[in-house]
Amino acid sequence: MAESEGFPLVEPGLWVERVGSTEFPAGRPALFLDRDGTINLDTGYPDDPSAMVLRDGIARVIEAANQRRVPVVVVT
Repeated sequence: MAESEGFPLVEPGLWVERVGSTEFPAGRPALFLDRDGTINLDTGYPDDPSAMVLRDGIARVIEAANQRRVPVVVVT
């Protein structure tokens, strides 16, 4: 894995960073969610964390996935 400006890169130059130590076996489902417009209301560039507004019900969806040990991946 190469380093570019402090970020781990894999071919073809994608930034890949694992958060947490849980190992999930191959072939298991995962939940991929887009941030803007899916997890939170899209209000433009989110430069102020206090201005983030979650969409109705999304916290319950993420919580349900976590309880079932389904990895949740935020794509942005």
